[in-house]
Amino acid sequence: MTQYRSPMASETLDAAIDDYLAGRLSAEERSRLEALIDENPEVRHRVETLQSQEEALRHLGEDILDEPLPDRLLEALGLDLEDESDAGR
Repeated sequence: MTQYRSPMASETLDAAIDDYLAGRLSAEERSRLEALIDENPEVRHRVETLQSQEEALRHLGEDILDEPLPDRLLEALGLDLEDESDAGR
């Protein structure tokens, strides 16, 4: 992986932060990036921003997941409405 130096090309830094948030860095790479996060407020802000965005995206649409499928969609798919309502959709 990339040496973490400041300043770092934003594309390289974004890729490293993405890997960090996804848990794809080795222990050594994670330690180097965490050191950069600790010493550089701009990098810390970037990580916090991306974490917030990921969290918001993870919860996007949660409120509609438990809603039943519209009958019109079920009909268009050729599904039997009687069977779907019995199964709890």
